[in-house]
Amino acid sequence: MEVPDEFTIVAKLNLRSDPNTINGSSDELAYSSKVQYLPPIILTCLLPKSYPSNIPPYFTVSVQWLNSTRISNLCSMLDSIWMDQPRREVIYQWTQWLQNSSLSYLGLDKEIVLGPYGIKYIGDRRAVSRSVSPDVDVLAIRSFNDERCRENFLKDIHECCICFNNYAGLIEFLERLPCQHFFCSKCMKTYSGIYVSEGTVNKLQCPDAKCRGMVPPHVLKGMLDEKEYERWEYLMLQKTLESMTDVAYCPRCQTPCIEDEDRHAQCSKCFYSFCTVCREKWHVGKECLSLEFHQL
Repeated sequence: MEVPDEFTIVAKLNLRSDPNTINGSSDELAYSSKVQYLPPIILTCLLPKSYPSNIPPYFTVSVQWLNSTRISNLCSMLDSIWMDQPRREVIYQWTQWLQNSSLSYLGLDKEIVLGPYGIKYIGDRRAVSRSVSPDVDVLAIRSFNDERCRENFLKDIHECCICFNNYAGLIEFLERLPCQHFFCSKCMKTYSGIYVSEGTVNKLQCPDAKCRGMVPPHVLKGMLDEKEYERWEYLMLQKTLESMTDVAYCPRCQTPCIEDEDRHAQCSKCFYSFCTVCREKWHVGKECLSLEFHQL
């Protein structure tokens, strides 16, 4: 199902209800997300021997993102289409209507609110709702949308915002960054390699001038060779350790160690126990002379 631009899915979750209020008001948490594609409406048909001369196909309509009431409305419309042109093949018209007109028929031109959940519906047995819960349904819709967007991205031609050349997504482009910006593989490999060779990996961000999104490790691993990626991992570890105020390096083997409240640390590699101020062997019960100098 291809949806109109700026189409939104909304999931509402009631956190608690207050029985003391007249209407039983509740605290409600709403989640919304924009999508370009919805999982398919599944029309399953069984053709009787007398179709199409006497009776229409037996069918079910199954949807994950609609409740049974709305799906029943779709079933009724399929019946109406058959009644308007009896004794004619109708499955093609059904599928075209479901794909192109069902959303507007249900009044879902801009958004769809999932649910309600936990309500038993007794009605048209041909209406099959695959809706489970807000978290399951939202995850399924988002996953389907992301996969379809990725497939279309790989099929299309795109312009790299660094070199301004046009390439096919499947051949020359990396997957989109989490910030949704994308650049050709050649430019990104050169761009990333410069920061790794210079050691400024903490500045390795999306090349877009207005974006400061980080480049994920799995994207870097696909661009850098083995030695470059190992260097990136080492530099990132060093940058992280340097930013931690409770990390001290072992005087013997330079292994990073965690400092405790008494300015004491023990190496996990060589087991050397040392004072993080004077970097000498841990002196229990003795005042560290270097501490006085350090305080001065």
